Amino acid sequence: MEDSPVTSPETGTRDVVDAAPAYLERTRTSMVWWAVAVAVVLGVALVVFIVQNTRHVRITFFGVHGNIPVAVALLASALAGAVVVLAAGIARVAQLRMRLRRARRETRHHERARRQESARREDPLA
Repeated sequence: MEDSPVTSPETGTRDVVDAAPAYLERTRTSMVWWAVAVAVVLGVALVVFIVQNTRHVRITFFGVHGNIPVAVALLASALAGAVVVLAAGIARVAQLRMRLRRARRETRHHERARRQESARREDPLA
């Protein structure tokens, strides 16, 4: 960051000051702060949702019957959906990692074969 002359509004003189950067870098601390802020807002919204949806509903699932609050039923179904999405994501990441590992292994194998071939060409007696 360069120092640049700036006219001071109080004195009317030109002083060299450390100019503020036009863009501040994102840091881990700033990202954590934003994550905590979002979590707090979502937590408050969740509490409001639970408080406003205390009416009980009858739930039947594979022959099991019960009465639970609407909020609990909706949150349980949302969590079940999140688990399904998480499982699919984990499976996809594992698939991509295996594919990458296989490609790296094949690349190493081909490089080793090329080096051996070039060594044979350089030393015909070997």
